[in-house]
Amino acid sequence: MNTLNTDLLPPLFDQVLANYGGIAPWPYARSDIVKAIENGIVNAAADSVRAARALERVDSSEYVELQTFDRLSGANLSRAALIDQLQRTLLLDTVVLEIAVLLVEAQIDLRLKGSESFNLSGIEFVKARGDSNDIAKWCQSVLESTMQGAANDTPTFWSSFRRQRPEGLRILVEGIQFSATLRDAVPYKIRVAWRLVEPLLSESRQDERIRLLHISDLHLVEDIREPGRNLKRPFGVATHNFNTARHLGLTVSGLKPTFDMVLATGDLTTDGSRGSFETLLQYVQSGSVNGANPMRIAAYGLSAGKSRRLLLPGNHDRFEGELVPGQRLSGLFEEVLGTHDHYPYVVGYRPPNRDRSSLTLLFFVFDSNLPEGRESNDIKDWARALSYGHIGKEESQALIDQAHLAAQEGKVTRLDGELLEFDPKNTIRIAVLHHHPVVTVKADTERTRNEQGRWGRFLRDPLGELNLVKKDLESSLMRMDGADEFLRSCFHAGIQLVLFGHQHFPYQRLIVPDSRRAVASPFGDVNAIRAFCCPTTLEYSAPGNGFYVFDFFDKTKVSMDSYVSMRNDKRDSLRFTPDARTSCSFDLALDSALSEEDIKSAYRLAELNSTSPKAMAER
Repeated sequence: MNTLNTDLLPPLFDQVLANYGGIAPWPYARSDIVKAIENGIVNAAADSVRAARALERVDSSEYVELQTFDRLSGANLSRAALIDQLQRTLLLDTVVLEIAVLLVEAQIDLRLKGSESFNLSGIEFVKARGDSNDIAKWCQSVLESTMQGAANDTPTFWSSFRRQRPEGLRILVEGIQFSATLRDAVPYKIRVAWRLVEPLLSESRQDERIRLLHISDLHLVEDIREPGRNLKRPFGVATHNFNTARHLGLTVSGLKPTFDMVLATGDLTTDGSRGSFETLLQYVQSGSVNGANPMRIAAYGLSAGKSRRLLLPGNHDRFEGELVPGQRLSGLFEEVLGTHDHYPYVVGYRPPNRDRSSLTLLFFVFDSNLPEGRESNDIKDWARALSYGHIGKEESQALIDQAHLAAQEGKVTRLDGELLEFDPKNTIRIAVLHHHPVVTVKADTERTRNEQGRWGRFLRDPLGELNLVKKDLESSLMRMDGADEFLRSCFHAGIQLVLFGHQHFPYQRLIVPDSRRAVASPFGDVNAIRAFCCPTTLEYSAPGNGFYVFDFFDKTKVSMDSYVSMRNDKRDSLRFTPDARTSCSFDLALDSALSEEDIKSAYRLAELNSTSPKAMAER
């Protein structure tokens, strides 16, 4: 085993800093960057231990092993996440740091060419296979030629104006990346000494916390690199924002602690085509997405396997790639993504290696799209099929029946289809769907009620009146039939949270019965239900994007962190950052003592004075 006494970043990088980094190389600059990369690898090792819930103390000679599939990329390790951490630590240009990581990977390849393994400060790199082609020759050719081309490049006025950085930097990055695709990847195992990982685990959560990532309205199309525009198929429908998709993968990979499972509440594609579903599956399931070129990583995904994800369809997922938008009877969503094909259904989630008595999340999953799709070419039917939703009485009754059965038996299926036993007294029950069963309070609409006549309002404020008409039209096209009946069933089923998307902007509502009395359910009394609308996470035309991170600390204490990505003046997507204004914490046990202000602002249903499932069905 070789022991390195020098860092992994060659002196060549000093030229990159001097010419393209905008700063002079500082003493130990290369060592600082390599140390930051080491810290990123150790953090990834700690995350893998947390994910496996293997927190028992082991002998100090043990190590944590990370598998890679392409240099510093693997199931638990993301090159993009490393670069993001470096940027936050060192405040250097992201592209300059990409070059640093590429050069480090080249140095690792060189050392593995000469031996089967080597150790760097407690991090051991072990070659996974013997045949690695002539890596030394590759490194010599790519570094010399690309650096020479970058140094000799003279940017034109136009390229300098457009890029705001020397054209040579682009040549350097693209040259290295392109050359890397011409050789086989060199997968290797990274073994991190337990002594490096253990201090990080001492700060690990010791409670029952479950972290849920809630995303919605991704509007992905087949080509992940699509920058965002209106599609020709379906006509006039906007796609995802590629830069936002990249930011999402980076932000999610940097969550501390990492999420336990991901919930995606519909409109996951924009056209409902098979290719879009396949791209969606790769983005959610894999650590990276290749796009049209299988040799190049286009974006980093969410790394959520089947046992860690819950996907449900929205109205766009039923468009089936047709020229004219509109819901159709289609099972393509369920076929490609491998989800249940009968709604509603109930699934449970509990992190691995926790026993039956631990906190368990129960999800009651609905398909709120039109059960008949688009029935005719009539203009009214076509308009209704664009984004209308529906949950029938039979589905609402099924929710109550499934809740009673789950509470009685104490078992449901897991996300991966296996059996999950749980303690009904230590659960949080969540109903999930795409369409909104509650709406926001529109102050503008309330204002117009005191004005006399539409023409009078139009003469006073024509733009304002047209905006109100547009809002009314959108609201009528996006509504969901059966919403009140669905919410009544939620009370009787013991639902505590309702999560959805569809409206593309964030809001939360408190739902209470007019009686202000607790409603009996198979899981105990329910005093109120909290509803959260997730904003569109990736859609290009939105003024901003977002997602939620729910932390369930125990069966009553919950926090929700809202992350937002806004647009700058050039409509470029910015990074996701936490938004304290739309985040919150609450205690489900205290919902029985709501304030008068909470009650006045709540969404109130008709009095619920019957707890009988049969009586509910007769309403």
